[in-house]
Amino acid sequence: MEPRIGPITLPQAYGTPTRTMEWSTVLDRLRATHRFWLATTRPDGRPHSVPIDGVWVGEAFYFGGSPETVHQRNMAANQEVVVHIEDTKAAIIVEGRAVLVPITDEVRRVTKEKYGWAPPATHE
Repeated sequence: MEPRIGPITLPQAYGTPTRTMEWSTVLDRLRATHRFWLATTRPDGRPHSVPIDGVWVGEAFYFGGSPETVHQRNMAANQEVVVHIEDTKAAIIVEGRAVLVPITDEVRRVTKEKYGWAPPATHE
């Protein structure tokens, strides 16, 4: 999936900036962020949002979670997700599709550098 960047369409009275950030700036901010919010949809259509740790490697976001968590169960039924950073004054909101992938050495290394721990090499 090729990244597309665009401003959020908000009423003019909100006074939000109309310029679009460069993708490299977005990636830098995403890589520097320690806490994210992940939004998924339950099978009955209700939304679910959860704070998560995660790392950006290349142009992909990696995060974990037990298959028993609500967000993992939701993604098993509907892969469409939204991830955003905690900063509400300079928000970055990413929409995409979550796919279960093997954990690479690069993801383990970046996670260890960022959080001081690394995920297991395989899924449970």
